[in-house]
Amino acid sequence: MNSKTSNQSAQQKVIIAIDMDNTLVLTNALHVHAFNYAFVKSKLDEVKPKVIERLLGLHGEEIIKRIFPRLSKQKVKKILMLHNNFVARNAAKLVKRIAKPNTINALIKKLKQKYYVVLTTNASKKEVNAILKASGINKKLFDAIITKEMAKPKPSADALKKAEHLLNAKVAIVIGDTPYDILAGKKVKAKTIAVLTGNFSFKELIKYKPDMVLHNITELAGII
Repeated sequence: MNSKTSNQSAQQKVIIAIDMDNTLVLTNALHVHAFNYAFVKSKLDEVKPKVIERLLGLHGEEIIKRIFPRLSKQKVKKILMLHNNFVARNAAKLVKRIAKPNTINALIKKLKQKYYVVLTTNASKKEVNAILKASGINKKLFDAIITKEMAKPKPSADALKKAEHLLNAKVAIVIGDTPYDILAGKKVKAKTIAVLTGNFSFKELIKYKPDMVLHNITELAGII
């Protein structure tokens, strides 16, 4: 293949955008412990795990405000900082894998043959680094990683638009475990794939009309 043909092929690539928490790696326990640690440190009551789990997928500030709506912006920021620091320190102990690291890394490599693979997340860069390291997923495999510092949080499509701008390509597929991922994908007219490894059931996710629902992300290997 000559360089001209190679360049044309690269330009035709489109983006597959993948969520992190509960899509690539299971993080319920990590975030529940992190939020409750931050709440107690801030002299607030502990919150039942199920309450926190149902809010995961939203960005951290929104989760805190929904649980404690009367807090000041400064207090919310302090709690979030405590949460993020806990995640960074304890990811290795509390993260659970959806599949063996080699399986996930092999899947990403396979996807890269046809797509730009982008990680889009409401998590901070600090959280992403800790969680990917703990899970054994090689962050260098991603063509781009869009964190909360870089874009407005889901269900906004801002992270997807940022990826399109960075890679000069169209987002074709969005994969995630929450309605927020599906909503963001539809805003850029991408196909959406929901996975059942998060806190939303098939019946709940199907209301948002994803194009496909999978039990977990490893099933992509036999589809794409």
